[in-house]
Amino acid sequence: MYNQLMDAVVSRLEELFPGYTVYTGNPPQEPERPCLILELKEASEKTMTGRRAIRKIGFSVRYLSGETGQIHKEQNQAAEALMDGLEWIQMPDGLPIRGTDRKHQLTGGILDFSVNYSLSVHKEKEQEEPMENLEITKGLVKTC
Repeated sequence: MYNQLMDAVVSRLEELFPGYTVYTGNPPQEPERPCLILELKEASEKTMTGRRAIRKIGFSVRYLSGETGQIHKEQNQAAEALMDGLEWIQMPDGLPIRGTDRKHQLTGGILDFSVNYSLSVHKEKEQEEPMENLEITKGLVKTC
């Protein structure tokens, strides 16, 4: 599930920023700029009734701007594109998922953007071995 969600986010980032390199995980020491670095930051699960659960999966997107003289304008445009563009993503099976808690900040000249996606999970019941033989006897048991 995590990899499918990450693939959906990468696909959306490639639509929003055509021609930019999107790195997942650890980028090279000197990444090609401008680029985006996507990382799965955290995941949590809240158990619901029965075998259902809600998984909340948080992603971080770092935007490394190009070597232009208008870095602040470029970062502002990227922040706006990420804020609007990652509100909805589409999973490989066509299911749309809404991003929540979208926020960004500028740290050391790098745009840090974060978004959470929540998925409903239905856990399969473990298969139990059926009993092979069952004997039933009729009658009452007398106790003293």
